[in-house]
Order: sequence, then C-alpha cells, then structure tokens
Amino acid sequence: MISKSFLTFVVLTILSLLASAVSSQSDTGMEARQQFKRFRGEPIRFGKRAPREPIRFGKRAPLFEPYFDY
Repeated sequence: MISKSFLTFVVLTILSLLASAVSSQSDTGMEARQQFKRFRGEPIRFGKRAPREPIRFGKRAPLFEPYFDY
C-alpha cells in the first residue's frame, strides 16, 4: 500500500506545478497587453504617471499658494 508521506508528496508536487503554471500565465497576459499597446503606438506607462515625469513638492509645485490656508 502507498504510504501517506508519498501520497502527500505527490499532492504537494501537483499543487506547486499548478501554482507555477497560473503565475506564468498571468505574466504572459501582461506582456501581451504591453505589446498590444506598443503596436498601437501608445506609450507604455508604469503605474499612474510616466516614469520620467517629475514629482514636485513644496514651493516648486504647480499652483502653489503660500497663504491658501490662512
């Protein structure tokens, strides 16, 4: 009769293979979307802003009004 440890090993192996297959499919979907955007001529953005767009805080920020709260 098959031992419980061998059966547990087989089940865990199958689950790990399924998990790795699902994660690789999600990566290919994201790459396909980026390729589709590239072929349409859209820039590929990372997040909500372009990677080279400056983040400005303080007095150099756009529409800075020093006495707005007073």
